[in-house]
Amino acid sequence: MLVPVLLSMLLSCGRKADVPNTDASNSAGYFSIKDFTKDQWKTFHGKPYVLHQYVTLNGKTDSIMLNALTMKWSLLFKTFFETDISDPKFLDRYDFDMFEEPTTQTRTFTYTAKEPELFTQKLQIAEDV
Repeated sequence: MLVPVLLSMLLSCGRKADVPNTDASNSAGYFSIKDFTKDQWKTFHGKPYVLHQYVTLNGKTDSIMLNALTMKWSLLFKTFFETDISDPKFLDRYDFDMFEEPTTQTRTFTYTAKEPELFTQKLQIAEDV
């Protein structure tokens, strides 16, 4: 589950994202992970961010701090794109929740799988409001 945490850490700063769309026409809160990532890459590419990577294996979690300028993004993007749940086949297969924190002016979108066989079990994205 390192991908949601990495993305959350990476994307929690900066301008408000153009996605996700949570209006009535898209009440499930689905959007394209690939488009979201492309937008964030354009916004933050080349900036010296530090990311916290969390890896959980066999019930044990470890973490490391990574330099965004030197990390291997291709591996992260490959894994992250596999989490894309915007395809219509995923509608109604995830519980969607949104939480706004007025104190920190952030909004968190959480997608939790309803089925244990889905590749993406939990996806959490935070954005500045």
